[in-house]
Amino acid sequence: ISKTPHGDSHIQEVLFGALLAVTDAEIVKLLIVFSVLAILHALFRRHIFRLTAEMQAGRIEGFELKDRLWNFFFYISIGIAIVFAVQVGGVLPVFAYLVVPAVSALLLGRSQWWTVVLAALAAVITSYLGLWFSYSYDFPAGPSIVAVFGMIFLLASLYRFARLRLKTT
Repeated sequence: ISKTPHGDSHIQEVLFGALLAVTDAEIVKLLIVFSVLAILHALFRRHIFRLTAEMQAGRIEGFELKDRLWNFFFYISIGIAIVFAVQVGGVLPVFAYLVVPAVSALLLGRSQWWTVVLAALAAVITSYLGLWFSYSYDFPAGPSIVAVFGMIFLLASLYRFARLRLKTT
């Protein structure tokens, strides 16, 4: 791709997306797909959380067929979300959205539901700040969001480190 005319811009679009050039049709398509996924995950959250808790406890051996099907549902839904999101957002911002809010929330949260709330809050705040930074300083949206995610993760890590240091002293 880099050897073709405008190849560098195509690579940039694949990596970071073109968030500010999304069409109405793409937004509607994403809204439908993510709404269906959100409803399914809300309906089946107990099964997913139970399976996650069992896997964390190391009880993976002897999973029944229904457990394997719930595991498959979880991974196929994440795969569908990634495919649709990468088309608009680019590879790096999408994977930052998948990893950083959850890891930052795990560093800060003390209960399962508080961690979910913190992860959602981190994603919303990062989206706003990244797009604001992009607009205010004329930077590309994708890299701006990824940079803000990096700062959010750094702040969560520093807070966790300080909290653990204070607890041990």
